[in-house]
Amino acid sequence: MSGTHLHSEPEEGILRLRGYRLSLATIVALLALTAAALASTGSLDPEGCVAGTASNPDGCAQTAKGLDGPYSVAVSADGKSVYVAGTSDSAIVRFNRNATSGALTPNGCVADPVNNPDGCTKTAPGLDNADWVTVSPDGTSVYAVGGGDNAIVLFGRVL
Repeated sequence: MSGTHLHSEPEEGILRLRGYRLSLATIVALLALTAAALASTGSLDPEGCVAGTASNPDGCAQTAKGLDGPYSVAVSADGKSVYVAGTSDSAIVRFNRNATSGALTPNGCVADPVNNPDGCTKTAPGLDNADWVTVSPDGTSVYAVGGGDNAIVLFGRVL
C-alpha cells in the first residue's frame, strides 16, 4: 500500500505500523480474529424443519398448526420467540426458540375467525391471508398483516 510504513523497533516484540506501536500479542490477536472472520463462510447446515400439519412432503419431524403457506418470519429481540405468518391458514404461529441451539418448538397459533382451516384455538379478526409479521423494537407487541382482510392486527406480547 502506498504510504504504509511497517517496521520493527529494537525493543523485542514491538512492531510499528503508521506510527502505532503494536505488541506481538496484539498482532497475534488481530491475526486470529482475521482468520476466524475469513473461516466464517456463511454456509447453511440443515438442523431440522417444522412443517404445516396439512402438508409435510419432506417428512419434517415436527409439525405445527397454522403453518401452511409460510410467508414471513420474525424473531423477538430477546431471541426467545419466533413468529411465522401462515398465509394459507390465515394464521400467526408462535415458536419457543432455544437460545443455545436455535431449535424451535411450536407453541400455538392464532387464526382468522372466519378462515381457520387448521383449527387454531385462538382467533383474531383481520388475519385472513396473513402474510407479514414483525415484532416491535421494544418487544412488547407483534404486528401482522391480513391481506385478505386489508388489515393490520396488533398483539400484546407477554415478556
